[in-house]
Amino acid sequence: MTSPNLSAQINNVGFKAIILVIITTVISFFLPLHAPEPTQEAAAHWLINDMGGYVLGWLN
Repeated sequence: MTSPNLSAQINNVGFKAIILVIITTVISFFLPLHAPEPTQEAAAHWLINDMGGYVLGWLN
């Protein structure tokens, strides 16, 4: 590995990281990040129906 080759690899990883950040930012706009605060029954109903999106939003 020479310096120019390592520099190109670092630039390539940086570029891919920026693309990944942009994609995850766009995805986060469509995922819920907070649960509603109504009655216990409504909250349970929401959690049963939207738990996957809620978990994906926080993992993202």
